[in-house]
Amino acid sequence: MIGITIDDVVTRYRFELNAFKQDNGTTPTEVYYSEYIADAIDLPLTTYVLTKEVNEWTHLRFDWTTPYDFVTPLVDNIRLKIEFLGLGGWAANLGYEADKIYKDFPCMFSENRLSSPRANNVNVKCDLYTYLDGPHSSLTTATSSTSKGPYIMVYNFENGLPINNNVRFEIGRLLIGSAVNSDTKIRFSIIEETPDMLTKYIELYFTEFSAFTTVSQSAPTASVDQTIPSLDNSQISITDDHRYSLSTGSNGFAIIYEYDTSSTQSFATDFFNCSTGNHECVALGYPVNWIIEYHPSNSFSTTISSSFSRTNGVYAGNFAGMVRVFNSDSLTIKKSSYTIDYTYQALDGGQTQFTRTETVYKASETYFNVRFRPLSAIPANGFVRFTFASGVELGNEPYCSTTMAAYDTQLGVQCIN
Repeated sequence: MIGITIDDVVTRYRFELNAFKQDNGTTPTEVYYSEYIADAIDLPLTTYVLTKEVNEWTHLRFDWTTPYDFVTPLVDNIRLKIEFLGLGGWAANLGYEADKIYKDFPCMFSENRLSSPRANNVNVKCDLYTYLDGPHSSLTTATSSTSKGPYIMVYNFENGLPINNNVRFEIGRLLIGSAVNSDTKIRFSIIEETPDMLTKYIELYFTEFSAFTTVSQSAPTASVDQTIPSLDNSQISITDDHRYSLSTGSNGFAIIYEYDTSSTQSFATDFFNCSTGNHECVALGYPVNWIIEYHPSNSFSTTISSSFSRTNGVYAGNFAGMVRVFNSDSLTIKKSSYTIDYTYQALDGGQTQFTRTETVYKASETYFNVRFRPLSAIPANGFVRFTFASGVELGNEPYCSTTMAAYDTQLGVQCIN
């Protein structure tokens, strides 16, 4: 019997037994070895759920205290894994495509929870995996009550994770299934990556729990009352204050402002103060495009006025959005759709050039060079339109040419004769 003292956080131990002949003490005749991986340690965790209603997109927030001093270089291999276990209340693949990795899925990680702006680990990344089989599927062992599910891997902790630090992590736009009274089970783990071993990941700390039981509710009908955002400057790509005013029949716990994913292609994931300066707001970029607002006392009045600085969309036009307000019981008390109107931004002389290449003669065709630099990327189905003032006549066969003919496919530049 041999007794050893193990570390506070066990990754793996390799035990090796060498057998030698009596006349040869340098070369073993037989070698036996085995690996031992200790059980993961329980991780206390507080979870906030904004809605538990079936067929709704929900938002999750986790608060916990770092249980161990994960410093460099150990922290380089530390990951968080949030798995949404199957056979429960979650929608298939959380509402996303199956068998896919969504790199840089928007999430918000903040130490000391209420620190704004964030100072450490500001470049934490998240990937959403929707594989249920194959090498990218979870390592969770299926039981009679749970099975593998999609999961989010959190990584890139550049500054270490000191012990006893208060940590806050948020993810949004997770679809709830249609079954009522179903548990939505989650396994939240702190794991270590060991890429050169047979077992790629080792679970150090974990907690497995039901985040909520799904309910059916007759959600408030979407309406367009009092929620049209007010903008000082509606031009595209301009940073401006977005102001909302709305009323509810009861006090709310949190608000989600849902932006479109067409004009507002994305905005930076951030944790910032909003409204009167002491409200907490979390911004999650594409494909979520949500801003979540919390009241410092966890209770909004029935008359709400909110504002925050955001960059306007990159395309002009009318775009749909929605505001949802939730109470402390994770039920919707307000759902209001709206449209936001972004206007085009005129390019100045330094960004456009329109010059003729030859002498202009009356009633004769003239060839012009047009150069411009768009403020935002032109989508694959976009086009460039030239509008001529009155008095300009085009020939029967107007034409154009481009020096970027070799890049037509990549840049979407086409000339039509």
